[in-house]
Amino acid sequence: MKLWKKIDQWIGRADFGRLVKRMVIVLVILALAGGILSAVLLRPQISQALALERNDAQWEGRDDGPWNEKDRDDWEDLIALDQITEPSRSVKITLGAVGCVFLLLALVWWLLMAAWVRKAARSSHMNAILWPLLSLVLPGAALLVFLVVRAFLRQKCPGCGQWQEKRPYCGHCGTAMARECPACGASCRLDESFCPACGASLEAQGPQRPAEGADADAGN
Repeated sequence: MKLWKKIDQWIGRADFGRLVKRMVIVLVILALAGGILSAVLLRPQISQALALERNDAQWEGRDDGPWNEKDRDDWEDLIALDQITEPSRSVKITLGAVGCVFLLLALVWWLLMAAWVRKAARSSHMNAILWPLLSLVLPGAALLVFLVVRAFLRQKCPGCGQWQEKRPYCGHCGTAMARECPACGASCRLDESFCPACGASLEAQGPQRPAEGADADAGN
């Protein structure tokens, strides 16, 4: 339990945006390094494969030989056995280690995704246990569903950027989450220029402040 509490505290403090950027940089560097290393280690096999391809192209272009299909199969098998050599054990071990590194990065990415979903669900007052579990079982699909559900059930504060339940004012910084139309009193979003209920202009209306009763209660 103590370990889980430490992990949970780390999730709450972690800057996942910075972590993802670093992961992408590391992944790109390792992908380039792995590709170059594989090409260098497998250079003999690549050269042999290219030679086989050229020989096969020459066979396709010949029109003066009496060879049948069986002769062609025997000839290709002979070339494959004679020209394609098996990589050495050290090359196999090195390429296997490169593959393990990429598998480890995929595991870290998978866990980071679940950790971010837990942090986002908790800050949005959504189920912080169900959504991370779903993201572990179905990483991509669960993340997409979470983002869609959060967009429908929650709203993002224009002041501090925190996702929360749909309320008149942000519970983190006090910024107004909506404003009333001065003509009909309908609730309008802050990014709207005209009231969707009556069409009145909202540009002249300044930022909405809490009601007087709320200010009096807060003062008491």
